[in-house]
Amino acid sequence: MTALQWIVKEAKAQKNKYPTKFKTWKEYIKQASKQYNTGIKPSFPKKNKVGAVKKKAAPKKKVGALPIGFKGNIWGVPFKIVNQFDIYNNVSAIMEDTDTGGIIVVFDGKGLASDKDEKIVSYVSNFLKVDESAKKMIKSRMLKFATNMQKEVKNFNDGKKTTIKKDPIRIPLPKITKMPIKKKKAAPKKVAKRTKNNIAIDKRYQAKKAGKRTSASGKVYYESRENRSDKGKLLGIKIGNMPTYNDKDAAREIQLFADNDYMLYQQRKRPILINLGKKYKKGTYDINKAAKLWRYYVDAALQKYHKDYGTKGDKWYDMLSVADRNLLSLDYAIETKNEFDLGNFTN
Repeated sequence: MTALQWIVKEAKAQKNKYPTKFKTWKEYIKQASKQYNTGIKPSFPKKNKVGAVKKKAAPKKKVGALPIGFKGNIWGVPFKIVNQFDIYNNVSAIMEDTDTGGIIVVFDGKGLASDKDEKIVSYVSNFLKVDESAKKMIKSRMLKFATNMQKEVKNFNDGKKTTIKKDPIRIPLPKITKMPIKKKKAAPKKVAKRTKNNIAIDKRYQAKKAGKRTSASGKVYYESRENRSDKGKLLGIKIGNMPTYNDKDAAREIQLFADNDYMLYQQRKRPILINLGKKYKKGTYDINKAAKLWRYYVDAALQKYHKDYGTKGDKWYDMLSVADRNLLSLDYAIETKNEFDLGNFTN
């Protein structure tokens, strides 16, 4: 006898015994269903059909155990695991930097665990300058962690939804013995004296006020803000001989990506602006040296862009030529000088 047959039979028996207890047949069915679910039901002997073949039970799905409140520290970078559900009740375990709020990696139960491991090592390496042997060490240790996380999320999404609480994971910095390095005595710095001629040149190349301007071709146009169009003169370059971008669209895209990325601003751009601001106030700001400093920022932006949007197998340094990277760094150095001339400093 099936469950449905028993419930219907029990409902009929209750209706015959208590005809005025419920008003509708549906209520008798509900009462019988409650008795069936609570276990108040007789046991009926099972009758096997003659010649019937027993079917094999379907394999049970694995039960996924999803970590809750999981925290840890990898080489001084604190992290936590945040579980995020989608509209289909599937979950992704997001490994998040506790200090900055940046996403280190997302465990979704799909893809290779080695790819997730690579992202963790790449993120941590951005904060510490380590050699390849140290990278291999952390990569081998984090591969097991990434494999377990991928497996747990996959089992959770495939099977019964359960959660567990895990102990924090901590991976300390490796002890690296350094050979003693003999330091050479630094040569005495030469401080350039600011003469009257230098001051006159600075005044001549200050930002021009907003208003009507005349281009090299003789056309009259209007500028709405203070700026300068003589960046070539600062470097001793004639306007006609100014270098141009080989791929202007790619350089513009990298510049927009870098200037709108919060982590790049906090970790790279802001320290550079503070450093150059001090040099400007001392009167030692140099366009060429500033461009070399901005080159580190441009390279970091290229690496992060390639990491987020690049194609696997391509190299980050192939996205923009060396000449374009140098020219973009020079534009940053000149733009910084213009902002300092207007009194716009970063604290």
